[in-house]
Amino acid sequence: MSDKLLAQLKEQGFETVDAAIEHLKGLQTAQEAAADQDREKFEKVIADVVERQFAALVNKGETARKATISEVTGQADDAQVAELQNDMWLLGMMLQRSPKTFDPERVRKGYALHTGKEFSTASLMKAMDTTEQSAWVPTGLGNVLLADVEAQSPLFDNVTVLPMPTNPWEPPYQSSQMSVYGVDESTEDSASAVGATNFGANKVTLTAKKIGARALWSRELDEDSAIAILPQVQADFVRAIREGWERNFMMGDERATTSNINCYGANPTTTAGAKDPWLQTDGLVKWALVTNSGQSASAGAAIDKAKYLAVRLKMGKYGDNPANILTFVNRDLLYDMLQLEYVLTLEKYGAKATILTGELGSFFGSPIMVSDGLPKTCASGYIDGSTPANNSKKSFVLLNKAVGIVVGRKGDLRVAVEAINRTDQYEGVIFSRYDLGFPFVQGVAYGYNVT
Repeated sequence: MSDKLLAQLKEQGFETVDAAIEHLKGLQTAQEAAADQDREKFEKVIADVVERQFAALVNKGETARKATISEVTGQADDAQVAELQNDMWLLGMMLQRSPKTFDPERVRKGYALHTGKEFSTASLMKAMDTTEQSAWVPTGLGNVLLADVEAQSPLFDNVTVLPMPTNPWEPPYQSSQMSVYGVDESTEDSASAVGATNFGANKVTLTAKKIGARALWSRELDEDSAIAILPQVQADFVRAIREGWERNFMMGDERATTSNINCYGANPTTTAGAKDPWLQTDGLVKWALVTNSGQSASAGAAIDKAKYLAVRLKMGKYGDNPANILTFVNRDLLYDMLQLEYVLTLEKYGAKATILTGELGSFFGSPIMVSDGLPKTCASGYIDGSTPANNSKKSFVLLNKAVGIVVGRKGDLRVAVEAINRTDQYEGVIFSRYDLGFPFVQGVAYGYNVT
């Protein structure tokens, strides 16, 4: 030990290092003892409260009950004692059940039997701040289903979804790249500085729109089913919202006219409560086919490598890296592509390959994914609303997942299931809000009229 450290210890009253260490150990022991004493006091208070409330709950004498109610209300009349008993019975019923097995209908019937009073399960669920009917699940259920929606969609799961702090929201992005210059050796103060690049800045405006679904089913269906109905309802909610947004993001067109690419030649449905869901945002196909028509190409024949690469060429530099290109296809087109000799299927990837959600193969290094949002179209690339028989052509969308789109989500998935006692039914509803924007024209390309 250095003489300097030993001198400092002596200044503090310690002759040796061992003496200093023993002193510190003593302090630690004293602190632990104080903490244990505080913990014992706290546990005693809690035990005291629990014991006294339990006494009231199991009716161990009028004195115990009145003493408890006196502390709570300052009074001790029989009506208040009975009210406290009823509330504590209800609380006890709730605390005895786990979140996954709690049955509000059982509590309702038991409460009525115990007290002679009725209440609706909807009121109980509201008081508990829960959105689930046949099982006690907190409002976090929306977050779970949201994760399911985004994880099961090949589009959602392979692009970045940004939570929107406001609506509308304008996230900025860099619209130009840094320039590089040759630089000579600097030998004096007056040497020229390297040229500076002013980053080009732009922004995308996202305005979240809402889609939703509602379902009704009878109490008999729930009671008579061999398996629980609610998980099936939740799964169908997930499917409906996922397919609704995928259709929006692929074929969305906000125009409520006969020019809409989802019903060309016919009017879309704009009736409140039954509005066509693809009217909520402008999607990838509209961006490439209508807004920037130079980003689309008609194949006019069966798919082959030339037809595919002609569309990818329209992406310019954003189509150079196949790892960033997602290829979304109709289901029928997938099976045509899988027959091409230069399509790499999953069994050829190798055990260590990284497979994206929804990926079914690889075409020139780009993952192939089926999208439920890409229906068959007419030869012009849109859905013929006046002559549906014309919709026999296949199509595909190429998206640069890194810079092609910006997806915004406002809030979480909102889910609610409740009993409708007047009709002896259950009702379930689900809502979500999204939007997407396009930073770069060439981030998306569309191939259509594939036979």
